[in-house]
Amino acid sequence: MKPRSLLGPGQRKSGYGNRVAWLSLLPPNSVGAEIGVLKGGFTQHIVSTVKPRCLYLIDGWCAIKDSFGYSVDMRMVYFCSRALRDLAAESVAGHIRPLCGWSAEAVDLIPDATLDWVYIDADHTMEGCLADLKAYYPKVRQGGIIAGHDYKYGWGCSVPEAVRRFMWSLDRDIDSVHTTDAQDTPSFWFRK
Repeated sequence: MKPRSLLGPGQRKSGYGNRVAWLSLLPPNSVGAEIGVLKGGFTQHIVSTVKPRCLYLIDGWCAIKDSFGYSVDMRMVYFCSRALRDLAAESVAGHIRPLCGWSAEAVDLIPDATLDWVYIDADHTMEGCLADLKAYYPKVRQGGIIAGHDYKYGWGCSVPEAVRRFMWSLDRDIDSVHTTDAQDTPSFWFRK
């Protein structure tokens, strides 16, 4: 068994200042999935930078108790409506496929090895993030990119620990995980 690195969040820098700059790494005309869309702000950047052939948007858009202030159903309905309204042209063109539901449910609607990349920004608990990594990993083709947001500890966020455990479960070292550079909430990614 390989020695396990204890590389902390944000210690392996990439040259990409933030997650919007990082999008230039993703291939144009690709097939991807954003897990955790909320208001659709980052989605807009994905669409304008990557110009995906197909982008799955997966979010429950419902209230979650004690979830970073998003615990009111009406507020979440507004976020869903706003995100989908802002992406109406891409949706009509067939480039956007919104899937309203929990990430664990929606994963079954995506065939294995069909995604060029996945970006996970949903449940930030160690258990939730680890479950998303395990569920969506088979959906990404070999050589594709698994990525996510909020690779830091604090405010109930355990994304780095989930990523570390997931990499170890694959017998891969955490050193193969890259992060964006100058950002309070860095993104992470690695290749399958």
